[in-house]
Amino acid sequence: CASGDYQKCYNTGVLYARGDGKTQFYNKAVHYFRTACGGGYVKACTKLGTMFEEGVGVRYSLNTALRYYQGACSLSEPDACNNLARFAEQGIVVDKDIKYAALLYEKSCAGGSPSACLNIAKAYLKGKGVSKDKKMAKNFFGLACDAGVQEACKSFKALGD
Repeated sequence: CASGDYQKCYNTGVLYARGDGKTQFYNKAVHYFRTACGGGYVKACTKLGTMFEEGVGVRYSLNTALRYYQGACSLSEPDACNNLARFAEQGIVVDKDIKYAALLYEKSCAGGSPSACLNIAKAYLKGKGVSKDKKMAKNFFGLACDAGVQEACKSFKALGD
């Protein structure tokens, strides 16, 4: 971390957050995630957002979580965009905007977030923020399934041929 390898800082934060199987060291994880995020490793910014959203190792603050997600999403970090989309879809500290949420889910899926692929698939299936389109839904369920999201595999199969 001291050498400026911010991916190592992030990885160290992940290890502290996981803990030793019994105890997690969230305050240390936060320290390493902050260092990595400040150094431009955007995945760490997303992790910080999640920690603020859940109130783990830091004071619970949806507004702070939102700022971390916005910053990381603006740099195309897919999980941050997925989380930001969820905030927009549900109206969490921002105005509810399902069209914007769908746009972010699709961007995030294209960036490699399996959760976002599942979320945009559900949006197409229900016509939530996008035109209802079973073919598009199945395509996105397939992408999420290929990435290991079991719920998506079940939905893909249920849509048939």
